[in-house]
Amino acid sequence: MGGSYNAEALKAQAVAAYSYILYENAAGRTPSLPSRTPTQATRDAVAAVLGQALYYGGSVAFTPYHASSAGYTNPSSEVWS
Repeated sequence: MGGSYNAEALKAQAVAAYSYILYENAAGRTPSLPSRTPTQATRDAVAAVLGQALYYGGSVAFTPYHASSAGYTNPSSEVWS
């Protein structure tokens, strides 16, 4: 997400990304995440939610995300089994 998005959307993305990293690390994997130089708005959003993660059933939730879908997505059951 670019820094032009709403601050709350940037915060939500930061929490989802952090949760995804934690989930992958707990499974012994290091996710490959593309990055670019963050805008000040992105830095501010990350700072506001630093350390916050999503949990489900007492464990870090699996929170994959994608940049674009061209308006269509498949059910998660078809992608993740």
